[in-house]
Amino acid sequence: MYILSRLGFLSIFNPDLCYMKLQSRHFILVLVATLIVEFVVISYNHYTGFLNVSGIVEFLLRLIIGTLLAFVPAMVMFAINLKAVWLLNQRMYWEDHYRVRIPVELIMIVLTGILLSSIITLTAHLIAPYREGIVRNLINNGLITIAINIVIVTVIEAWYYFLNWRDSAIEQQRLQAKVAQARYELLKNQVNPHFLFNSLNVLSALVKKNSSLAERFIDEFAKIYRYVLETNDRDVINLSSEIEFAHSFLFLQKIRYGEGLQYHFEIPSCSMGMLVVPLSLQLLLENAIKHNVITPEKKLEIRISIMGNHLIVCNNLQLKNEQVWSSGIGLKNLTDRYSLITDDKPIFRISDQSYIAEIPLIEPET
Repeated sequence: MYILSRLGFLSIFNPDLCYMKLQSRHFILVLVATLIVEFVVISYNHYTGFLNVSGIVEFLLRLIIGTLLAFVPAMVMFAINLKAVWLLNQRMYWEDHYRVRIPVELIMIVLTGILLSSIITLTAHLIAPYREGIVRNLINNGLITIAINIVIVTVIEAWYYFLNWRDSAIEQQRLQAKVAQARYELLKNQVNPHFLFNSLNVLSALVKKNSSLAERFIDEFAKIYRYVLETNDRDVINLSSEIEFAHSFLFLQKIRYGEGLQYHFEIPSCSMGMLVVPLSLQLLLENAIKHNVITPEKKLEIRISIMGNHLIVCNNLQLKNEQVWSSGIGLKNLTDRYSLITDDKPIFRISDQSYIAEIPLIEPET
């Protein structure tokens, strides 16, 4: 299915689905994480002999001072990573640029870790000089900070992945529901009872007056409903098939309105392979016939042509005096059906006493 295959473009790496911002829970999370890391680092350094802690008071003092000193840089590091990952998601999607993105993130992790760990270490050394020496602590703390930064970036990436996957799943469900609704509305409107009633009346008159024309009328009538049945579960159809259907539909209308209805097709052969939503022409042609006066003196002229990547249906305006009721569901349904397939939407406008509908032409998948 063309629409369902298009759902694949809703990549879980789409950066527009999620823009994470700093919130209060992030501050609490970073504070708790900083406290845990400081506890582990001080304990590890003490038991390995790298750092001499004389007692519980010094341990708690180092823990508090270390946490306070590390929290701000850790928060800065978290915010930088959060923003950096978001920017990378905008410019370097994982599925397209993973060979470049991995080294870019590694460089970012190392540089951020070295910078922030140096600030923390030098500040701590100014407050309480390290007995073990500043260089050794710079190297040790730098490696630890880089390792922590790897964990932070991994968590942020995983969280982005989860949120985008969730939003993508919700969007896919919404689109599938919209597809079902659009098809339901289309099915309700496919067999227009007025069109069927009028066609049978015309056929009844033709059988008595012109049997050969009545036979052709039946053939064209059958083509119309065969096309309706064949395209019922199709998302798109070749323009050539839609044009052939429009010829059959207009033939029946021409029998009814005679010279009052004029139509012209200006479709180059190179455009016949393009795709359109099935029965879109029927809706536009029906609307033109429904809302306008059609007599031999006041001819309704419909022109179907191509302009750029759009199918143009244009008719002169000679609206009926009595108000013709219209729910507007048909045009809305057509717009909704196109929105499931392409970002290019149908356009309906009035210009120079003409009603113009522009229907997007869709490139076939290769």
